[in-house]
Amino acid sequence: MNYDEFLERNPVYGESVPFTEEELARLSGLLPDDLIGFYRSFGRCSFTDGLLSVVYPFDIDAKRLFEAWGFESGDYYIILKTCFGICIYFYQGKYYFLNPQEGYYDLIGSNLHSLLNLTLVLDLTIIELYNYETYKIEKDNLPVLNADEIYVLEPSVPLGGSFDTSYIESGDMMENLCLLAWLYNGRARKL
Repeated sequence: MNYDEFLERNPVYGESVPFTEEELARLSGLLPDDLIGFYRSFGRCSFTDGLLSVVYPFDIDAKRLFEAWGFESGDYYIILKTCFGICIYFYQGKYYFLNPQEGYYDLIGSNLHSLLNLTLVLDLTIIELYNYETYKIEKDNLPVLNADEIYVLEPSVPLGGSFDTSYIESGDMMENLCLLAWLYNGRARKL
């Protein structure tokens, strides 16, 4: 697959650490071959000034996260995350996103091309989805994130905060996404 258009819009940011062949082999049969090829091409890295990061699905307790949000039991694989905790995941042959800040999820499509096209053609959705404008303004004042951290809004959106008015700090990804699930009564709404 050619990633030129994707990289033009979303350049690699910082260092890329390749996945081991053992890590990639563990994904075989669970994720599509083109997604494993994406992992092989980019490794653990970030794109777009650190806004979007590749996630190895077994580095995150997806079961805990999706149970907290009231999703049916199943095999969810988080593959990308934004620095604000929006998770792009693979489930039953399709790509979805979960926006825990706003409490909703939606289908992206059934192939990697759909996912990559989301970043190319839906500018308004991407700005909303990734909160990129806020991030561009604030990023020089924010702490560098560890792989298991996200930026957290204080107060959070369900408590009346917003990207325009809330203080942004770093925090544990799982802890904060499960807290947001609790604040939304354990239910993400479908867009």
